[in-house]
This record gives sequence, structure tokens and C-alpha cells, in this order.
Amino acid sequence: SLLALQGKEFGRLLPRCLCLAYRQYGQRDTLQALCTFLIANGIRDKKYHTYFADACALQLRIPMLQEYYIYTCECGPQTQIDQSVLLYFIYGNELEEPYCAFLYAYIVRNQDSLSSFYRTYLKRMEQYAVNSIKRGRIDKNLATVYGEVLRSSLLDAELATALPELIFSYYVECDNPSMTAVSVLHKEEGQECVVPFVNGAATICMYTEDAKMVLLDEEGNRYLPTGCCRISRLLHEEELIYRCYELAGENRILLLNLLEKVHNFR
Repeated sequence: SLLALQGKEFGRLLPRCLCLAYRQYGQRDTLQALCTFLIANGIRDKKYHTYFADACALQLRIPMLQEYYIYTCECGPQTQIDQSVLLYFIYGNELEEPYCAFLYAYIVRNQDSLSSFYRTYLKRMEQYAVNSIKRGRIDKNLATVYGEVLRSSLLDAELATALPELIFSYYVECDNPSMTAVSVLHKEEGQECVVPFVNGAATICMYTEDAKMVLLDEEGNRYLPTGCCRISRLLHEEELIYRCYELAGENRILLLNLLEKVHNFR
């Protein structure tokens, strides 16, 4: 096991050997060597999560151990995070994205059973949400955090300018591998926005009811989003739109959305 600490030249063969040795004998130093090697070489394969979980449970002192516990876990809604890992991130969170959003969304979704953690994390999640909105970031986990901590009192002119595009964001999932992108056209602007699919998903912005959405294949052929496509709104914060009007009334998205509302009312 000590060889694992001495160099990177052993390649991918060494962790396989250490995994076999740990499963066979369950020795702490083997687990320590394995996790240290994986972290030193930036190896984040999901198959190694169980080893990082064991190392956390044994409270092994390895730099970046808890970060790699998160990096290698399945970042889905059913994932469970060990409370020792949650405790670790109370004292500082330098997780990369999208893992930081996943961690905070986990706290929000499980706040009933993690009430003490939720209270401890809340202020940090609020600041994180503010910074992420200003950077124009949105995904399912971020939407969960935004929906939990956003309130009118947090908004200022800068936030109110950035927020509308996120409020009108939609998550598009496509099961047809031939589709490579999704296009959105708002007739008021006359220019389409094309967003490529990444792993069969894309995030688009539609801020008027008559916005047109089509799917594109590699040749640029266009298809209606029927059957193979699912569309869901990421944020349901309509009450904040009116506060955004007050603070950033010249925002293009807000103006076009308001114009449509006035037209429909007539």
C-alpha cells in the first residue's frame, strides 16, 4: 500500500489492485492508500464512491476526502449523504460546480430530517444563491435552492436584472439521440436562440407564451417537440417578477413579458 503514496506512474492498474486488496482484507492503510492515490490523480469515477464512503466512516485523515466523496456520488434526488460529510462542509465549502448546488439542494430537500443542518447552512445558501443568480446560473439543483431562499427582501437592482432570465427558464429533456439541439424563437426579437443538448438535456429561456420551440438534428432539420421531449419549468417564482419590474423595469425580458400581458388583457 505504501507504494501508492510514492508516485503517479503506476497508472490505472494500481487502484484496481488496491481495491481488490481492500475488499479481501479490509485494512485501513490499504483504504488510505487507495483514496490518497485517487485524489492525487484526480480520479472521480463513480465506482470508487464506496471507498470514499468507507474512508469517511472510518474518519481517515486525507485531504479532500469529503470533496471526493461528493464528486464520486450519484448526484440524484435519491442519493443520501453521510452526516459526517455534511458536518465537514459546515466549516467551509469549496466544492466545484455543479456539486456545490447538489449539496445545498440536498439540504433543502431533506430539511425536515436535517433541521439543524438546514439552519446552519441557510445563510450560506442565501449568499450562494445571490452570487449564482448574478452569474446567470440555473439548473435543477440551483432552482431548488433559489426556490427555497429567494425572497423580495434579497433583491436589489443587480439581482432584479439577472433574475428574469432564470425565472423564465425551462429544462428540456429529449430521448431521441438524433436530436442535437433545441431552438427557441420569440417573434418580438426575430432571432432564434439555439442551445445544444448535453446528455439529452438543455436549458432554454421562454418569456412569452407564443415563443416557438423546435428540435434540430445534425443536418439542421427541424422537428416539433412531440413524443420524445419533456419540458418543465425550473422556477415558479412569479411573485418576484413584479418586484423585478420595480427594480429593473428596463430589462428586455421583463418588458416583452409585460407587453404580452397587456396585449392579452385587451
